[in-house]
Amino acid sequence: MYNKLVNEKRIIANIPIEEIDPYEDYPFIIDEREIFNMALSIKKNGLLAPGAVRKKGDRYELLSGHKRLKACEICKIESFPCEVLNLSDKEAANYVIESNRQRCKLLPSERARLYRLKIGQSENEPDEIENIEHFRILPDDTKKIITRLLHIDYLIKELLDRVDSGEIGIYSAYELSFISPNIQKTISEVMIFEETIPTYAQAKRLRSIYESGELNEDTIRTIIRELKPNQKEQFTINKEKIRDLVPEGKGRRATTEYILEALRLYKVFKDYR
Repeated sequence: MYNKLVNEKRIIANIPIEEIDPYEDYPFIIDEREIFNMALSIKKNGLLAPGAVRKKGDRYELLSGHKRLKACEICKIESFPCEVLNLSDKEAANYVIESNRQRCKLLPSERARLYRLKIGQSENEPDEIENIEHFRILPDDTKKIITRLLHIDYLIKELLDRVDSGEIGIYSAYELSFISPNIQKTISEVMIFEETIPTYAQAKRLRSIYESGELNEDTIRTIIRELKPNQKEQFTINKEKIRDLVPEGKGRRATTEYILEALRLYKVFKDYR
């Protein structure tokens, strides 16, 4: 292993990739497309910035550079230049948080995992933390928002992905996170079929009915189908009346398009008759 002394306190070492383990509680989502593009850049320009590790037993724990490391693996590079740091568990967690908090955009799920990581290294419970200026990751994160972010970890992946994409708001996600995973799965499936997202008020009702022990698929479908405040009056057809006319497995939007296309073809047929 080649060590390069950068200054009296900083050493960059070329460490065999096979000796490096990812940070156990790494809170960020790794986008495969971003990794691929990074690999192309490394092939063309080389690796421009080193990662950061700490010694852990006879191996190294990666603190910064998870995407770069994966890109290097794609490029068949065997060693990874890293700054070797001497940090405790708490210091390592803080390094992971601080080295990434200036990213252009943090997804809600990433903020949630970052706060959970901070809580894990804190001696206080979330509701006892008073120094919000020091604790929060984003300037607009209030105690209320942090509390809700911490709880969205209980969402199933399908719903959490919709939170990250901005389809489901954090407050709605917080309400849904109190519902059991199997019922969340049903909610997700109904959302896909109906091609709509529950509002905050609907999410609160779903949670309330679930906690009363009365939430089932029919109730979920009824609530999610309700007219949203920003929706115009809709024309509906009883599904039973078209069951044999529309192919199975189509969602609401696909069914609508199928019916509209059939009507257009029928109009053409009538016009040229």
